[in-house]
Amino acid sequence: MIWRILESAGVVSGSLFVGYAVLMYRARRRMRSDFNYAMQAVAAGAVKRAREEQRIELDYSPASIERLDVMLSELHNRHLQNPMEEREITVLSRRWGAYIGEVAARFGKGRARRDATYF
Repeated sequence: MIWRILESAGVVSGSLFVGYAVLMYRARRRMRSDFNYAMQAVAAGAVKRAREEQRIELDYSPASIERLDVMLSELHNRHLQNPMEEREITVLSRRWGAYIGEVAARFGKGRARRDATYF
């Protein structure tokens, strides 16, 4: 009896893992093929990080750019005191640039366009 329960739990766990892996694969594939989707996903991650790490609410409004500007000024000052590695600067630049681009796209009815091979 216990072995059947364990076997069933293993099958369910394995199915969940495979399902999650498939979803992640599809999302990554879409991010590589759809630049607008990728920028929206990166911007959504920026909103989440701002809320969790900085306690700043970003709502894709033009006014939120001012809150982001204050946060980035503080980040710059910390960088002057304790320089970040180039890789970290690159990641942060992409993250906050995607957010600013998404705000511009929503209010200017524009689209993100790949202009370089950084993504």
